[in-house]
Amino acid sequence: AFAGDSTTDGYRTTDYVANVLGTNHTSGYLYTDVLQALLREETKNNTLQIYNAGFSGQTVSWMLANFDAEFGSDSSYSDVKMIGISFGINDRPHNDSQYKTFKSNIVELCKRCLRSNIQPFLLTSQAGAENSDVLGRYESKIISYANIAVNYIIFYKL
Repeated sequence: AFAGDSTTDGYRTTDYVANVLGTNHTSGYLYTDVLQALLREETKNNTLQIYNAGFSGQTVSWMLANFDAEFGSDSSYSDVKMIGISFGINDRPHNDSQYKTFKSNIVELCKRCLRSNIQPFLLTSQAGAENSDVLGRYESKIISYANIAVNYIIFYKL
């Protein structure tokens, strides 16, 4: 599965329809649909599933609050084994407090995955320009926090 914001949800793609919590989101145009088709062809396994848990406009804290609804035993994604985490665009931290919150939320989301026997993996968490005055995004700092979260998980074997 891939969990993220509008980039994962497929906002502004052909025939876009917003994702609905707890359902299998697919349109044929999402990067998860393309990846699934390629992997099925390569492995000759037509039951292989790549789930899309992207939600436009949402943040890591939103996913934490909705984790069970999306990946719990009653959801369409209850059999997920791995989650690619690609939140960050809507988190946009602009001060130290927001950076720390983003970092702790990423770590907590990874822990939630692991407690649910799901292997998390982090994707680039922020699209934007380095220290841009226009966008106000600080990509290198956000990515460094994502890397810290990974190292924390590896060191403590979470």
